[in-house]
Amino acid sequence: MYNVQCLGVVMEQLIFRAAVIGGGAAGLTAAIGWSRQLGKGQVILLEKQHKTGRKLLATGNGRCNISNEGVSPAHYHGDEKIIHSVLSHFSVSDMKDFFHGLGVWLRSDSEGRIYPYSNQAVTIAEALQRECRRYGVQERPDCHIQSVRKEKGRFIITAEDCTIRCDILIIACGSQAAPSLGADDSGYRLLKSFGMEPTPLFPALSPLTMQEKRRSLKGIRAKGQAVLLADGKPLRRTEGEIQFTDYGLSGICIFELSRPVNEFFTIGTADGQHYKQLQIALDVLPDYSFREVCDFLEETKKLYVEECAGSLLSGLLPQKLAEEIAR
Repeated sequence: MYNVQCLGVVMEQLIFRAAVIGGGAAGLTAAIGWSRQLGKGQVILLEKQHKTGRKLLATGNGRCNISNEGVSPAHYHGDEKIIHSVLSHFSVSDMKDFFHGLGVWLRSDSEGRIYPYSNQAVTIAEALQRECRRYGVQERPDCHIQSVRKEKGRFIITAEDCTIRCDILIIACGSQAAPSLGADDSGYRLLKSFGMEPTPLFPALSPLTMQEKRRSLKGIRAKGQAVLLADGKPLRRTEGEIQFTDYGLSGICIFELSRPVNEFFTIGTADGQHYKQLQIALDVLPDYSFREVCDFLEETKKLYVEECAGSLLSGLLPQKLAEEIAR
């Protein structure tokens, strides 16, 4: 390392075997992987936030949904060859071994989602950060990259207060899912400097804003089935907890429908096909047929003649949801 003064500003000149841009889950893991290959003190990790792992702490509502027991190429979008290659080199079993080696125990829920045994995302963040420290990874927070280029076989990274030269460069900036936590379009801009252009971008897992708002249902949660209808025909179907918000719908099963919805409102297609309209149909009593529910209401109505349908449905559903359905 040496310093160069330019226009009154001292610019550090740093040399490392490998540099990782982005201090999230992927960046921390990449820094660990390359340090294990190259040795201690050979990797620098550049993060524009004041600390690494900030977005990681927000995942899974603070619990950190690391992976899923049922991971397979069929559950991914994009280049199948790349997906097959990645999963064949680092399977779910490999992931479990990796975290066990960091001193982290994991557990799976009934739907196969894998979490740290502590149920706290900070467990994963601290384990990755601890391993980086063990291998002498130089973490450089508050590092704002201005440009990246390749010159004479080496990468040159220019930041506001330093220049880094390295043989290996990993850009792990993530998507633009949470700008306030550092996940913005900066990674895409860096990749464009190498002539790479991103495909059309849209959220893959997100809540949904509905045209018809049901603000009275804000905060209500119900187990049920959600069906995405494209021009009136079922396109996707999922089950799980449905969360009602003041703007629309959320919950894991809604997230699973969000990709084709966001694709539709971004580029006009859903699962690659053109449609005119998308709708979501909810079944909040999936264990009962329509006929069974009607029979229940008719029998209950005989006992409580003066009561409205919303009151009668409250024996099956949260009160506010029952009242909204009865309107």
